[in-house]
Amino acid sequence: ASATVFREGLEVVANSAENGATTTGDDGEVVEVIWKYTDSFFGALGLGAVTRRRLSSAAGSGEVVYVGAGIEPEALVTLATETLDAQGVKRAGVSDSSDVEQLLRADSSQRTWRIAINHGEILTKASDGTALEPFEVNIAEFTGQ
Repeated sequence: ASATVFREGLEVVANSAENGATTTGDDGEVVEVIWKYTDSFFGALGLGAVTRRRLSSAAGSGEVVYVGAGIEPEALVTLATETLDAQGVKRAGVSDSSDVEQLLRADSSQRTWRIAINHGEILTKASDGTALEPFEVNIAEFTGQ
């Protein structure tokens, strides 16, 4: 058996494609290279692996994050957090343990609940500090971001 990872090299026109480098287009949109390749193929060409394009128009604003490579999921947590915060999306947070799954749900009264599940075999904590026994499911009213 074999596995391959699809990769695309992303070129941000009018900049050197350094990590954190940005350019602003005629339309006012900002494009930023988040991470660039460091290998001898795409890296030698100065291409980006992950870019972010910030959008703004009369209809509103947003952003597009393009990931052109296989990346460890943990490496994307900070980027995802920034994107959610920029858009004002409520989020449950991130536990220090990869065994903890967290999500938010709203009930019919529009109260928001945080659900934390410890899929692991050791005591750990949810992002709000709540202790979670092995395999425990904890449901608590969500009080903030």
